[in-house]
Amino acid sequence: MAMRWRRGFGSYALLQLPGLLLAGAILAMAHRWAGLPVAWAVGLFLLYVAKEVVVAVALRDVLTAPPMGPAPAIGARGVAQDRLAPRGCVRIGAELWTAEAWAADRAIPAGSDVVVRGRRGLVLVVEARPPEAPIPAPAGPAGAAPRRAPWA
Repeated sequence: MAMRWRRGFGSYALLQLPGLLLAGAILAMAHRWAGLPVAWAVGLFLLYVAKEVVVAVALRDVLTAPPMGPAPAIGARGVAQDRLAPRGCVRIGAELWTAEAWAADRAIPAGSDVVVRGRRGLVLVVEARPPEAPIPAPAGPAGAAPRRAPWA
């Protein structure tokens, strides 16, 4: 995080350099032609620099945003928004993606859960996710009452 913050702050400082130079030039001209005392010019310049530092700290999250990948990771789960026969639209998290069915001969109905299996450029390759299997009941003698845990 510290390295990204330094890189983000450095790029922000470079973008603010023309403004700092302009503020310094205006204050120098105000000193020379309008008689602004040097102490006031330096104080105003330092106040301007302090304002820039406060803005940079306030924008820290924006300046250090993590790089986004081009597509969701393989294995990500989503929902088919359209019928994929073989191409359609899926929702992964809050994003809509164009997707193709893993098996081109099998259509995936809208509303089905899907799993990302790969990608071709910006098109995801997805497969219908099988429904979760129910958890089997514990095996025991037929007709026997279920055993309770000793702490229950």
